[in-house]
Amino acid sequence: MKHYLINVNKKYNYMLFRIPKNANSTLIGRGLDKFKYIDSLAKSYTTNNELITQDQYDILLEEKKEYKKYFKYAIVRNPYDRVVSCWKNKTTKKHAEHYKNSVFTKATGVTFKKFVHMLDEGYFNNDRHLLQQVNFIINDIDYIGKMENLQKDFDNVCDRVGMNSFTLPHRNVTKHKQYREYYDKETRKIIQKIYSRDIEFFDYEF
Repeated sequence: MKHYLINVNKKYNYMLFRIPKNANSTLIGRGLDKFKYIDSLAKSYTTNNELITQDQYDILLEEKKEYKKYFKYAIVRNPYDRVVSCWKNKTTKKHAEHYKNSVFTKATGVTFKKFVHMLDEGYFNNDRHLLQQVNFIINDIDYIGKMENLQKDFDNVCDRVGMNSFTLPHRNVTKHKQYREYYDKETRKIIQKIYSRDIEFFDYEF
């Protein structure tokens, strides 16, 4: 099922189809009101930070007809890396204290292996941070960049929309070791199964 999180930049007429755990804070300038290039980021929410369906997106385009002509892009990430980042960020005591109703509170302090098994068993109720990335992207997307080449791909977006490129700020960075170090044969196979569409569509490998 398709579901979208959309931010826009009306100055340069582009839409960012956000995918959770993929540099969202950086790309929208969250908490960076004094950042020199804040007006070049996609800081304007269109869906109140809520997922919308394809039907709701179609209605949005009818209400905001100018959006139909906007440049549309998304940033994807290696699924193996994205799951590690989610585990590292969402299973802390700090997260549990701040988001007591989060589905991740039941995973507070668990090992990565346990987290992957919980994911496989459906414990996280299709939380947006772990949904397949292919379902966040509209069929007529203009550009798909990758976290692994974030600055370079954002520079390409700047070129496409007629915006001067600049160095992206670093926001909400989850610190962890190289993602491969967290996997064993079993957890690798589980993630490969769950995110097979992402791996194939975006041409990722372990």
